[in-house]
Amino acid sequence: MFRNVLLLSLLAICTSLASTADASDAIESDLCLLPVKYGEPTVEDLNATWRMVSDVVVIEGVERPIIYPLNRGGVWTIGDDYSFSQFGGEFPANVYHDHFVRDPVTGSIVGANPRKGVFLIRPGEAAFTRLYKPDGAPLRSPGQATYVGRLEGTVLYDPSGLYLLDRQFRLQKLPFDGNPTKGVQSLIDLPVIKALLIASGNSVFLRDDTGHTVLLATLTKSDNVNHAVVTAGRIRIRANWSEFEIDPPSRDGFGRFRPVEGADSVRPKAPVSSSPARSLSEATLGGRTYLFSDKELVEKTLHTQLRVPMPFDIEKTRIETIVDFPRVQKIVVFAHAGIFALDAAGDWSEVPGSRDRIGYGAKIVDLKNDKGILVAAKDALYLLISSRDTVAKGCLK
Repeated sequence: MFRNVLLLSLLAICTSLASTADASDAIESDLCLLPVKYGEPTVEDLNATWRMVSDVVVIEGVERPIIYPLNRGGVWTIGDDYSFSQFGGEFPANVYHDHFVRDPVTGSIVGANPRKGVFLIRPGEAAFTRLYKPDGAPLRSPGQATYVGRLEGTVLYDPSGLYLLDRQFRLQKLPFDGNPTKGVQSLIDLPVIKALLIASGNSVFLRDDTGHTVLLATLTKSDNVNHAVVTAGRIRIRANWSEFEIDPPSRDGFGRFRPVEGADSVRPKAPVSSSPARSLSEATLGGRTYLFSDKELVEKTLHTQLRVPMPFDIEKTRIETIVDFPRVQKIVVFAHAGIFALDAAGDWSEVPGSRDRIGYGAKIVDLKNDKGILVAAKDALYLLISSRDTVAKGCLK
C-alpha cells in the first residue's frame, strides 16, 4: 500500500515538472487558424475584437451562430463564406429580449421577442420565419418560453396568459389562475413533478398541469432565478444571490398544489455555488479520460487524477480556456503562449500562427459545426478548423 502511494506521488511530481516544458516542445498541429472575412475590429468596436462577439448563441441544428456585438448595431453571424456579416431578418433582434427554445424531437427552434413576436427556424434553414405578431391576436408581448415534453410543444408567457405552441405551430391558451402582474423573468419546466416554475419580480410560483398556481418562495429584490431542477425529490433553485432547496408542495384530491407555508417570507442572501460552466467537464480521448475546466486539465486514472503536463511554462503563462473539440478528437488549450492541441496519443501540437494572439478575456466559442471554434484573438476573429478542410488553404502559416 505504501509503495503504491509512493509511486503515485512520484508520478505527480514528474507530471508537475513536465508541465514547465517550453512551447517549442510541441509539434506543428493539423489544426489551423482561418481568418474570418471582415473580422478586424473597427472604431465602432473601440478597436477591441471581443466587443464584436460580446454574446454568442449557438443552437443545435442552426448552422449560423447568433452574435450580439457590444457596440456596433444589429445582430451578426459567421456566414457561409466565413465572413462576419449581418444575420438578417426581423429576428433575432436584441440580446436581452430574444428567447430561444429547441424541440428535441423535431429539432425546430422557436424564437420569441416581446416587440417582434414569435418566430421559427427549422434544421438546415438560414433565417427565422415569423409565426405570430405581437398585435394582441392573441399575443401582446411574448417573452419567456420553455419546451415541455409532456405537452409536446413550447409554452410561452404573454401578459395575456400562458400559451402552448404545438408541433403544428398552433397556439392554445393554457389554464393559469395566477397570472403575474410584474412580468416573468424565468419560466422553467420541472418534468419530475409535472410543474412549471415561474419567477416574477421577487416571487417564485409553481404551476401544476391543471393551471393552479401557488407561491413557492419569495426572494430579495432583484434576486432573479437562473436555474431550477428537481433532485432527490426536492426543488433546487439557484438565483443571483441565493441558492436553496425546498420540498414540492403537497397536492389535494384534484391533483392541485396546496398553499406553501412560509412562502411569503423573504429568503436571505446566501452563498451561491460556482456556475456549471466552471465545474469540471469530462472528455474521452484515445481511451483516456480527462477532466477539465477553464484553467485546469487532469487525466483521470483508476486510482487518482494526474495534472496533464503543458507544452509551456504554466508558472509564467496564463491559460484563458480549455475546450473539448471532439469532431477532430482533440482537447485544445488557449493560452497566452499560443493555441495547443492534445491528441488521442497524448501528444501536444502547436497551431501555426497562434503565438501571442490570445490575450486577456479572449472570447472562445465552439460553433458545434463544420466552421469549428470561433476565436476572438487580439487582432481579429479567426476560426480554428482542421487543416484538411477545403478552406484551410487560407489559414495562417
